[in-house]
Amino acid sequence: VYRVRGDLDKAEEMHLKSLAINEALGRKEGMASQYGNLGNVYFTRGDLDKAEEMFRKSLKLFEELGSKPKIELVKGWIDKLDQDKRAQ
Repeated sequence: VYRVRGDLDKAEEMHLKSLAINEALGRKEGMASQYGNLGNVYFTRGDLDKAEEMFRKSLKLFEELGSKPKIELVKGWIDKLDQDKRAQ
């Protein structure tokens, strides 16, 4: 919600808190989701290198989990990011 409203700092803060909770609980799916969410925050900010780092962490975890729909989703984000990098 914060990202949609344009409050990227608050969005980042909330996703980092959620990531920490998921890490503490050992929830790989939750961690993967939060890495993806953070990637989208950084992408929106224009920090494409940081976004790529988060997307790749997300992808790795979803691959470990065998979550094909999520793998395809994150690969789509990485493809979009690559297009934006080439356009710069």
